Amino acid sequence: MILRPDILALLLSSLLVSLMTLGAAGFGVVVLRRWDIGSGSELQLALERRTYLVTTLMGYLLLFQLASLFLFIRSADDMSRLFAGAMCAVGTLSANPYGYPALLVKI
Repeated sequence: MILRPDILALLLSSLLVSLMTLGAAGFGVVVLRRWDIGSGSELQLALERRTYLVTTLMGYLLLFQLASLFLFIRSADDMSRLFAGAMCAVGTLSANPYGYPALLVKI
């Protein structure tokens, strides 16, 4: 079941989003250590420019995660054929105690 294309796409997208978010968090640590609003130094200007880049990237990542949520729901609905008694995404998510918590984490 993990080799389905939609599941692989969800796993790969989650991995990429996690790595990019980790990089943004690392940049956040740099900003917390070196930010000086009163300074006009080259470092301060570089931090400000990079801040715009990172916030734009995070905005796109949030939109990407929203699309990923819809893919998750579609995949859960599509996998209902694989579970006995499951007729839709609700049955798929109920087949395992981790189904609904995964949906909540995705939201």
